[in-house]
Amino acid sequence: MYERFSQCATSEIEPEMFDDLDDSIVAIATPPGSAPRAIIRVSGRSLATKLTRIFNLPSGLLTSHKRPRIHLLQLWIDGVDRNIGLELAFWPNQRSYTRQPMAEIHCIGSPPIVQSILRTLNGAGIRLARPGEFTLRAFLAGRIDLAQAGAVLGVIDAQSTSEMNVALRQMAGGLAGGLHQTQEDLLNLLADVEAGLDFVEEDIEFVSDEQLAARLHQALSDVGGCTRQLKNRDSFQADFRVVIFGSPNVGKSSLFNRLVDAESSNVDAAAGTTRDFNIRELKLESAEHLLVNICMIDTAGVDQVESSESELNFDSIESRAQQQSAQQIQDSHLRLFCLDGSRELNAWEEGVLGVRDPRRLIVVNKIDLPLARGLEFNAHQPHWVCCLSNQGIDKLKRHLATIISEDIDSLQGHAFINSQCVSSLIEARVALNRAFTAASANSGHEIVAAEIREAVDAIGVVTGAVYTEDLLGRIFNRFCIGK
Repeated sequence: MYERFSQCATSEIEPEMFDDLDDSIVAIATPPGSAPRAIIRVSGRSLATKLTRIFNLPSGLLTSHKRPRIHLLQLWIDGVDRNIGLELAFWPNQRSYTRQPMAEIHCIGSPPIVQSILRTLNGAGIRLARPGEFTLRAFLAGRIDLAQAGAVLGVIDAQSTSEMNVALRQMAGGLAGGLHQTQEDLLNLLADVEAGLDFVEEDIEFVSDEQLAARLHQALSDVGGCTRQLKNRDSFQADFRVVIFGSPNVGKSSLFNRLVDAESSNVDAAAGTTRDFNIRELKLESAEHLLVNICMIDTAGVDQVESSESELNFDSIESRAQQQSAQQIQDSHLRLFCLDGSRELNAWEEGVLGVRDPRRLIVVNKIDLPLARGLEFNAHQPHWVCCLSNQGIDKLKRHLATIISEDIDSLQGHAFINSQCVSSLIEARVALNRAFTAASANSGHEIVAAEIREAVDAIGVVTGAVYTEDLLGRIFNRFCIGK
């Protein structure tokens, strides 16, 4: 039963989600497992009635207050066969996150108790929430904009304190306020333009060409500012760690230098030149207009020590370098396994190739030298490069860009959401530019009105005024249940 309520279910948003947004829903909002406290989140239009019946509360108790209140309650827990004390925090109106009546049940973080409470809520007609359904309701109710929804996922996906802080700032500073005003100004402008078209034969001017151009210019400035603000927020969003690893003296540092366009460093014919790991940044732009920062990491060669572990001196420089390399490999999003094509594989390299790793690319270096006899990779498809002549490097970079663009959806869902916002705002700016050009050239207010409508719709994607079920399905099925 516990697996049924797993916090990170992978089911996708169904089309019915948009037909049952008033349903009462429930999900665990804290990580699964034992803990001093667990939080169960509930939301829905008829929630007060259902909770009153579940907890046998006096009629009207939950709705008698206009502000959120905490109620100390008891609930009979099957299996434990006794009443368990819990806290019910209840939001009675649109002050809640979803702008529906909403509650949080705080209880002891014991999985059997949590599951029993969930079964009780389910039995009273409160269904399990789908992934991202709480945030979806907040977005559709206008509580948050699409960029803030992406920030919620940014908090979930954060891998460091800096990423967490940026996501929290983005949640606090949504774009919807300014964009709503821009959208309202454009709708008023559209009304003036269309009114002029309706009364064109009566020579009534609702907006002059000068006023039209000025108001379009202001809208362009506002949308451009929001676009820049969102792009600046994106810089941390797709910080992919790509590590280069392999045996000593296979050309890892040369490959590193070629990829990041750096001057040659830590390159020597002697094995073991790199005693630490080097980090440089490589910037790419994805197909979704997202600035992707690739964190390239060059590690020390993995030395094959024949001695037993007990004989190793872990205080030595070499041992610390090996430990650091192992940690960097483990923490990476993508691993470039560098091999020397001029020699046969050693036992460790054959062992690495024998382990399936979907996050690994094989790079065979030194193809300017005669290839070693019997060098086979079976099902693997390596990249063949020569760092001296730069052969194969550009192809490898393009492959990295393709992989990262594809992985934006799966590894950094919040980056995908932000890219949708940026794309929509770019569409709005393009439409406004066309409207401004048409107005300046006196090309006719019919064309201007059509372009303004297109800009309003594009802005509406970010503010939540315009959306498609397919787009929201792609966005919110990246969330965990309970968010």
